[in-house]
Amino acid sequence: MKVFNFILLGIGLLLMTSCDRINLIVENGTGGGSYASKAKVGIKAHLPSPGYEFLEWAGDTQYIEDISSKETYVQLPELNKDETLEIKVQATYAVDPDAKEYNLEVENGSGSGSYLTYSVIVIAANAPEPGYQFDKWSGNIEYLNNPYQSSQKIIMDKEDIALKATYKVKVIPTILPTVHPTVTPTVDPDEVSDPVVIGSSFEDGFFALEEFNGKLYAGAFGYAKKNKVFVYPPHQAASPGFTTGESICAMMEFNGYLYANTENNGEIWRSNDGKNWQKVYTGGQHVGCALAVHGEYIYATSAHYENPSGYIYRTKNGTSWEKVYDSDGEVEYIREIVSFNGKLYAFYVTEQGNTYMLSSASGNKSSWQLTKTPARMFRTRVIGNSLYIGTSTDYSPNTGCGIWKFDGSNFRLLQSISGCSHVSNILKYKNAVVAITTKKWKGTGGGATVMVSCGEDDDWEKIYTFKETESWGLKEYNNSLFVGTKQNGGGGKIYKFDSVGCGVNPDPTPTPKPTPTATATPAPNEKSCSQVEGFVWKLNKDGNTAVLITKKYVSCSIKVNGKSPNVGGGVMDDGRPYFRFKGHPSQFGASAKVEIICSGKTEVTVNIPNTGTRCSYYPGGWGD
Repeated sequence: MKVFNFILLGIGLLLMTSCDRINLIVENGTGGGSYASKAKVGIKAHLPSPGYEFLEWAGDTQYIEDISSKETYVQLPELNKDETLEIKVQATYAVDPDAKEYNLEVENGSGSGSYLTYSVIVIAANAPEPGYQFDKWSGNIEYLNNPYQSSQKIIMDKEDIALKATYKVKVIPTILPTVHPTVTPTVDPDEVSDPVVIGSSFEDGFFALEEFNGKLYAGAFGYAKKNKVFVYPPHQAASPGFTTGESICAMMEFNGYLYANTENNGEIWRSNDGKNWQKVYTGGQHVGCALAVHGEYIYATSAHYENPSGYIYRTKNGTSWEKVYDSDGEVEYIREIVSFNGKLYAFYVTEQGNTYMLSSASGNKSSWQLTKTPARMFRTRVIGNSLYIGTSTDYSPNTGCGIWKFDGSNFRLLQSISGCSHVSNILKYKNAVVAITTKKWKGTGGGATVMVSCGEDDDWEKIYTFKETESWGLKEYNNSLFVGTKQNGGGGKIYKFDSVGCGVNPDPTPTPKPTPTATATPAPNEKSCSQVEGFVWKLNKDGNTAVLITKKYVSCSIKVNGKSPNVGGGVMDDGRPYFRFKGHPSQFGASAKVEIICSGKTEVTVNIPNTGTRCSYYPGGWGD
C-alpha cells in the first residue's frame, strides 16, 4: 500500500519563552490550539479524499493514545512554570486498494449518481408545487446532518444510499392587519401599518426587554454613560434609573426585584420599583450578559472575549454573591445561562473559536460537566419540553448562524440562516415560535429580521426586515410582541407588533404527495429496527457487524440471537453505545433478533428482517 503524506513537517518539540502553555498543531485534522499542561485534548482527522483511507497519525506520536484511530486523544505533558511547548501531529492517508463507486439515488431532488467513498455531494429537493413546501427527507437519513433541511451536503459511504424528498401543505406565517389607536408624537406615521415604533433611547438602542410590576422595562446600549433604563407605557426613561459604561445586557425578575447584568465590569444592579436602582455586585470582567433563576438562586455570568476569564456567580438574598465556576485562567466567553429540565446550562466560546456547554443540576462549585457543542450557542429559550437556541458566528465563524433545539441530550439543527451574525433571541408567541436576527454586530445598512415558525420546527419564514442592522430584545407584553433594535451610532428603537400569527392556506390545489401506509405497531417489548429511535444495524467499514442503540441504554448490554458481542465496543459522541461482532451480519442467518438487556432483564427485542441490509431509525439526523 503506497502512503501519501500531506506536508509532513519537522517533528520535534520547540521550547519557547512565555507562561505555562502548550501549542498543539494538528495538520489535516481538528483539535489544535493553545492548552494548559497535562490537558487531554481530542483530535480528529479530516475526511480522506475520495479513493483514499485514513492511515495513521504521524509527528509527535508519543503523546497520542491510538495513532491508528482517526479520532483519538493527545495527552499533553506537565511543564515547569514559564515553560511552553509546541507539539505537531499530522493525519496521513493512503490509497484504498478496494475503492469503488457506490450509487446515490435522490428521488424528487438532484444529486443522484455514482461516487467513490468520501465524495462530498450536494443534494437538493425539487421546488415544491404551489401550495406546498418541503417537509423532510426519508430513506437513509442517517447520512444527513438534518433531514428537515432541503439542501445539504452528504458524504458517500461504502454502500448505496437512497433518499427521497417529501412535501406537505404550506402553512403561511402572517402579520395580521390591525387598526392602531392614536400614538404618541414619537411614532413615525409611515411605520404604523405594520409594527409601531414606541420609542428610542438616548444612545444606540436596546439590548434587553423584561416585564416587571406590570410594566415593560428596556435595557439600553451606548458608551456615553447616559441613563440605561426605560419603561413603557408610556415610553420614557426611568427616573432616576442608573448609568453604565456600555449596556444593560440582560434583565430578570427574582424574589420581588428586577435584576440587570451589565457590560461595565460585569456590574449587577437591582430595583424593587424600576426607578431606584442599587449596585449589588461587580463581577470583575467587562461583559455580564446573562441571568438565570435556578432553584433558590439567581445566577449571573461575567466574562471577556479576550481576557483570561469566565465566571458564574449566584445569590439567594440578592446582595451576597458567591463564585460557583471559574475558568482557571482560560478565555471562556460565557454569554448565556439557562435553567432547563432540572439542570443549569451555560454556553461559551474560547479564543480559538471552540464552543462548549457547562451543565450542573445543583449549580455548586466543582459540579459542572463540560460538553462540546456543534455551534456557538448564543441565546436560549425554554419552550415546552425543549430548549430552543439561537447561534452566532462571532468568535466562531465556522459554526454558522441558525436555530437549534436541545432535548437535554442531543442538539438538532432546525434552520440554517444565511446573511446573519446572530440569531439573537427566540420566543413562543401565541401560535408561533418567533426568532429575531442580527445582520452584523456594529454593522450598517439595516437587515435585522423577524422570523416565524408555525408549529413545525423546520418551517421558518422571514416576515419583517428592520431598518436597523441589529435586533436583540424580544418580549411578549399585554398580548403584543415587542422587539428592541440597535444601530451603531444611534437609531435603535423598540417596535410593537400587534398581531404576529400563523394563517393556513385553506384550499391548496395540488394533490398531496402520497404517504407510506402505516404498519402495525408491534408489542412494546418487540419492535422493528425501523421503529427504535437511534438504532442501527449495519456492516461496518472493518467488515464486522455493528449495532448502535439509543443513549438511554448506555449502561445496558445486547445479545443477537443469544450471542454476546465479541469485538470491543464503545460510546458515540452523541452518547449512544455501540457493540460489534466479528464477521458479516449474515452470520446470524437471514433474520435476527437483538435483545437490549438492562440489569439482567430484556427491555426491548428488536427485529432485524434482513441481516444483509442496513436497518436504522434516525429522526434527529444523527451520523454514525
